[in-house]
Amino acid sequence: MMRKKLLITLLAAMTAAAALPFSASADEWKQDSSGWWYEVDDDDDQDDDDDYVKKSWKLIDGKWYYFHDSGYMATGWVELDDGWYFLNSDGSLLTSGWPPDHCWVDDDGRWDDDRDDRDDRDDDNDDRDDYNDDRDDD
Repeated sequence: MMRKKLLITLLAAMTAAAALPFSASADEWKQDSSGWWYEVDDDDDQDDDDDYVKKSWKLIDGKWYYFHDSGYMATGWVELDDGWYFLNSDGSLLTSGWPPDHCWVDDDGRWDDDRDDRDDRDDDNDDRDDYNDDRDDD
């Protein structure tokens, strides 16, 4: 009798599980000849052509990344409304450190002009475009 109840319960659970929608997709990095982007599974069951991060920051595996409006991951210097940020060659945000051009970035990853260590200091920052070869117009 106990065995029969267990079998019926198990079959009912398997039937219920099979009736539920199942999605094997997950958020993941993608790359093409133009660069890297991060595809997200939004579970909306609609057109998946726009299921990627764009024009925003995203925390991925404990690191912050910025994605241009095109959806591609940024590297180098990026100017946003609240300041300049330096993104390493892997796209992760540099915090509390010196990028290659010796412009200190603070705990939030924002350029701190009070700790600028460059010999050829340029207060208007026009030289920053030299470090951002993949920048698009955000």
